[in-house]
Amino acid sequence: MNRYDIALDDPGTDSARLKVTRSGDVDVVVSVPSVSQRAMLAAATSRGQLLHRPDFGAGAERMAGLPATVAAARFAAAWRRSLLDDDRVTAVAVEATVEPTRTVVSASVSTRADLPMTISYEV
Repeated sequence: MNRYDIALDDPGTDSARLKVTRSGDVDVVVSVPSVSQRAMLAAATSRGQLLHRPDFGAGAERMAGLPATVAAARFAAAWRRSLLDDDRVTAVAVEATVEPTRTVVSASVSTRADLPMTISYEV
């Protein structure tokens, strides 16, 4: 479960930036925060977008223009598949809630460290 990743502020958004420690070093995340950060990055990344990881991502932006219920179902399935690609994740249940002004997709994730978490992404 101990995999270190570079820490980001607002992962999965256009304003994502490297986190820097008080000493000026690049910060890192480990364990559950690392899984959560990876999930947010996967939501915002399309498959094939990363050169060395062509299978990474769920591609929320690919759902633009589709009817909300179709987009939510397709994104939920792609995000679940992407989350299960992480070897630290043992089970994922994804649920989409379509509202008039937004769609929220939530994932209940179980990890190898037996630390469950819920992650939400607004499409």
